Amino acid sequence: MTFEASLSWEVRKQSGVHFTPLELARFVANQTMLACQQQPRTGSLSILDPAVGDAALLDAILEFAPISHEVRVVGFDTSQDAVQHATARIATSRRPNLSWDFRHEDFLEHVLAHYNGNASDDLFPSTREQFDLVISNPPYVRTQVLGAEKSQLIARRFGLSGRVDIYYAFLE
Repeated sequence: MTFEASLSWEVRKQSGVHFTPLELARFVANQTMLACQQQPRTGSLSILDPAVGDAALLDAILEFAPISHEVRVVGFDTSQDAVQHATARIATSRRPNLSWDFRHEDFLEHVLAHYNGNASDDLFPSTREQFDLVISNPPYVRTQVLGAEKSQLIARRFGLSGRVDIYYAFLE
């Protein structure tokens, strides 16, 4: 049984989980890597996935990334099961020079803890991590589902108004 199939409809709806279909992941990955080829490269690639899920999009990116590049991946997910599944999926990669750090942590909580909207704020203050590429299929959850206090905090911090989905905060 796939990770996606193991989740009930209620759990998927409440958490906003929408898995990236393999064909879409491969298309996006190919287009992303084509665009990256136009940028100067250092021989390494650092990737952030703030909602890693089952790692389908990340796995596709790794398939299209130049094999000569050292690749470092950081992924976040609120589901421990998703983190375990993503780890297992990426661990089977035969890609040389690949390192990963999947975190069982809410990316938006991480942002709220480290970023106040100032240009000098650093989302990763302890490690000074920087990323060449940010990929994501963020959760799609109406902010009302999060409760008034958290919704208002996210709205203030990211300059959002009205009835919005949290993927807007991911984009910001």
